[in-house]
Amino acid sequence: MRRNRNERSIRSNLMLILGIALVGVVAYTFLAPGGGGSGILPAPTSTFRPGPTVIQAIQRKANLETVQMTISGDVTVERVHGLFGVCSETLTYLAYYNVSAGIDLSQIGSQNVQVSNDGFPDRANVVITLPAPQILHNELDTANSRIVSQETPKWVPGCSHEIADMTVEAQDKLRAYAESAARDKGILDQAQANAGEELQRLLNDSGYANVTIRYADDLPGTPVPTAER
Repeated sequence: MRRNRNERSIRSNLMLILGIALVGVVAYTFLAPGGGGSGILPAPTSTFRPGPTVIQAIQRKANLETVQMTISGDVTVERVHGLFGVCSETLTYLAYYNVSAGIDLSQIGSQNVQVSNDGFPDRANVVITLPAPQILHNELDTANSRIVSQETPKWVPGCSHEIADMTVEAQDKLRAYAESAARDKGILDQAQANAGEELQRLLNDSGYANVTIRYADDLPGTPVPTAER
């Protein structure tokens, strides 16, 4: 009888120990953070949605080249040299220049940008004042530009030919003409308007939904739009 009682006592103690262990496992599963179950007390979480700052998003591009024009023109250059002008030369040069204008985005800094909630693009309000547009490139189209006529003495003692220098002079004159003509055709106004639209798209693509573009008021000789867009 005593043996049976001892066996029952041992079994009871084992069952008690197993029960306590089972309760501990269940409690750990439901209460511990990061446990296998859903957890009665879930682990604390934080959500942070950093976005590129406005200036960083803008300066991904060094320049915003928005308008290109091809300007053509011709000029005649004459050189009179030698005794009594016997070595005179005349050259007519036709040139095509590719002129482009845009905004130098490296000029945009904190003085150009007003922003609230920067780093959180979906909640940010951005106001940008663009710098004045500039002529960015004025390049000779060498494939189509050429000397169309020239007059040089066939051979006169003591005369030197200056066609190479005259060609450079003609190109310089026509480069200045091309820039002036492009300005007269409104290349800077067009570049400014296009830059505003392109910059707004750039920031929208970076997650900034509330963007207002304002324009510089120091464009010489032409009215500048100042309305918000």
